[in-house]
Amino acid sequence: MGTSNYSDEFKQDAVHQIVVRGYPVREVSRRLGVSTHSLYKWMKLFGEPSRKTAGVDHEAENRRLKRELARVTVALPFNRFCLNLCGAVAAFGL
Repeated sequence: MGTSNYSDEFKQDAVHQIVVRGYPVREVSRRLGVSTHSLYKWMKLFGEPSRKTAGVDHEAENRRLKRELARVTVALPFNRFCLNLCGAVAAFGL
């Protein structure tokens, strides 16, 4: 096996995103460019005992959901504008 390219701090931050913030492993994997296998291995090394991870940090989940809602809400008027513009272009046959 090769040597690790990531510091312990990087690994712990990745585990924190999954365990505490509640992000899915696959999403963190894609965002950080790390395999899901590595993340699960790091969770075993740096994660809290399973009895503590069974609880969900509802405040962190609420913050994440509010950010997602704000992102989608901001994008909605622009998406409607684009759809209306596409409909107008199609109606005039341009």
